[in-house]
Amino acid sequence: SYTGAVLGSKRIAVSLALLTVASAMLTALIMKYTYLNKNERLIILPRRAVNPKSFARIITDSCYTLLTVCGCIVFFGSISVLFPEYLRGFFELSGGISACTEPVSAAVLLGFSGLSVMLQIAAVCDKRLSLKPYAVSKLAQSAIMGIFAYFLFDYVK
Repeated sequence: SYTGAVLGSKRIAVSLALLTVASAMLTALIMKYTYLNKNERLIILPRRAVNPKSFARIITDSCYTLLTVCGCIVFFGSISVLFPEYLRGFFELSGGISACTEPVSAAVLLGFSGLSVMLQIAAVCDKRLSLKPYAVSKLAQSAIMGIFAYFLFDYVK
């Protein structure tokens, strides 16, 4: 909705939202068959015993996560102003989207999501997420969204 408000069109916002979902699914399929070996392709989580946390521990973890996410946003939002407007979205997504004037550039930024989001996810997931395949998949999704958005918005004109 923010992207649609910046670009001034609810139709563009809905189209970009659908394009984000479709490109994420296509990227997941591509990554599954090109990046994972056959043993890793079946994603079946092992059953684990439930480890209930105390309420105090849940609050502590939530506060830590909140500080981490906000810290990433402030840090990358601050350093992104050192770069030209067309590069800002690769550091902090909302700052880059605010500078967009066309849906294709917004699609590319939405596909990548920014370094800020990438490091927020890495921090929240701790060491359960490898950044290399995540970064490769976000670059692929960014390219897919840019190509599809070009044909959806610019080529159709």
